[in-house]
Order: sequence, then C-alpha cells, then structure tokens
Amino acid sequence: TALKEVIDYVKTFAHPSFKLEYTETQKGDAKNTGADISKAQRILNYSPEVGWKLGINREREYISKLLKLGL
Repeated sequence: TALKEVIDYVKTFAHPSFKLEYTETQKGDAKNTGADISKAQRILNYSPEVGWKLGINREREYISKLLKLGL
C-alpha cells in the first residue's frame, strides 16, 4: 500500500482543518524503511489478519475512547 493511499483514506475522516505539509528531509530521517512483508510471506507463510484500513479504523476507535476518558 502506498503512503499516498493511506493519507487519502485518512483524509476522508480527518478534521476539516487537516492539512498535509511536505517538508524537507531532516538529518536522521530513514530513506528506506524496508516496510515490506513479502519475505515474511514467502518464508514464513505469513499473512496479516487485519488489513490496513481495518487497522486504522480500530486505532481511530481506540484513540477516540481514550480521548472520551480524558486520557
């Protein structure tokens, strides 16, 4: 999943004032995160149980509950 796709999805429920700001790379920023599960899929027969959209929605619900509790 491309980062842009994730950002576009989050924008669908983000606060209306949400604004994406592109900035210059900073010292220490990772150039390549290696966020790729293909090797784990191939060697370990790994398959995620939760898709990224569902994962984001669950995280959103969890944070919402924490905010309602004042945490």
